[in-house]
Amino acid sequence: MIQNFLLRKKVYFALIGIFLLFAGRPSLLPWVSPFAAVFGYTCLWLAIAEEKTFKSRFFAGWVYFSILILLSTIWLLSHPYVYIYLVWILLAGLFSLPFALISAFLLQRPLSPLSICGFSALFSLTELSFTLLPCGFPFLSSALYFAGNPLSLQLASLLGEAGLSFLVFATNLSFLLTFQQKRWSFLLLLILLPYLAGGLCLWKRSHEKNLFDQTLPPLRVAILHTNDGPDVFDHPVPPEALVSKSWNNVFSLLSSLTPGSLDLLVLPEGAISYPAEAPLFPTDKLPAYLTPLPYPSLTSLEITTLLSQYLNTPILIGLEGRSYKEGKPVSYNSCYFVSKGRIARYDKQLLLPFGEYIPSDNFRKILAAYGVHGSFAPGKGPVLFPGGITPSICYEEIFSFYTKKALTLNPTLFVNISSDTWFPCQMLAKEHFILARLRAVEAGKPLIRSCNMGISGTIDALGALDAESPISPTCLKATLSRYHYHSFALQFDGWEKILLLSFVGLLL
Repeated sequence: MIQNFLLRKKVYFALIGIFLLFAGRPSLLPWVSPFAAVFGYTCLWLAIAEEKTFKSRFFAGWVYFSILILLSTIWLLSHPYVYIYLVWILLAGLFSLPFALISAFLLQRPLSPLSICGFSALFSLTELSFTLLPCGFPFLSSALYFAGNPLSLQLASLLGEAGLSFLVFATNLSFLLTFQQKRWSFLLLLILLPYLAGGLCLWKRSHEKNLFDQTLPPLRVAILHTNDGPDVFDHPVPPEALVSKSWNNVFSLLSSLTPGSLDLLVLPEGAISYPAEAPLFPTDKLPAYLTPLPYPSLTSLEITTLLSQYLNTPILIGLEGRSYKEGKPVSYNSCYFVSKGRIARYDKQLLLPFGEYIPSDNFRKILAAYGVHGSFAPGKGPVLFPGGITPSICYEEIFSFYTKKALTLNPTLFVNISSDTWFPCQMLAKEHFILARLRAVEAGKPLIRSCNMGISGTIDALGALDAESPISPTCLKATLSRYHYHSFALQFDGWEKILLLSFVGLLL
């Protein structure tokens, strides 16, 4: 019986499809991505099509897509708490349901250009809907299969992430139609078109970039890359001791910098614990090259100001911001910009439920056992720092909605400060980085990332990686082209792009 089951075509189709779509993620085997983009989903649909009834097709699709999502989100299991196993299984089960339902309808009748456009739109809108959850879940995006290649990545500046996802599904559905009708001459066009179009775009923009670089020199930047895990397992230590330890690590990493050698210094999200204006660092522990203020202890913001003055460079740093509303303190996950005595602040808008804010008081006692004792308030919107810099914090950078809002300020440079400490698996760190690179190309802006337990580096407006940090803590020095361009992709929202591509597909 088992032997007969293993000899069925659907088993091989399902295994090939799951392998291509999982291994083809650019965080794993980038060379498999082009195959996944063309016929990874096709193999799953061919396996589902072997089922005779709508109910059996739906169930088979739910099983196949659940397995795929479990594998694709296996990085969730690097979280330090056991409850994440339940979250992992529930997410896979829920996210796979709409894919299974659409696939079951898809295979009821032969495909046509109209149905290819319609089903591609449905699949893409389903992926887009995952980003509308309370904190959003963008890591299942099919656009990743094109994002790992520098040629196809350029299409993000024309189609956006939603458009790339639509293109993946449309290509797979076209391959399914080709497979059904045995018209193999169409296959070569399906495989080469995204790379030819992206290559043409890259060639044109590279020429523009070379001309731009001759008029404006590259930005000299230093990026602090830390590698600190969550501190909730550490034995409780006094705030003064923890702040002193964190600042001493920073001083050690910055010891190789010389004054006047930089245009910008970036430190990651939550670089120092406790509020930015809490005087917790003893003055007598400052390095000799910093002139202390006449106080027994200093705040993290005062130390940042001293560093900025000594290095003669602006500094961006992730600290806990604080404001007062009706006499009560309100905390924020903030990014501070310090330059020549001037201080500006950006507050994170997209907060993680249960990690950065607690939706209900009923959860407070439970979450206290997991190291979560308070909530941040969300920021009100993007800000523009001097020098045309627009900051983002953590995975805000991979949501087109927040990027689109930031672009209304006409920035010339994105800076992201992140921390992937709660999910230290390198698979997540790579996909977070790849999605950030996709967003830089989509917006047409260069990007600087300073990350804790992730990937720090600089990415130019064409998605080229100019510098990348090692895993170990370091102060990464780099030069970054300031070339930027006006992108077409973010003129429309994701669902608008999907509908527009459906219409264009029908015309073609």
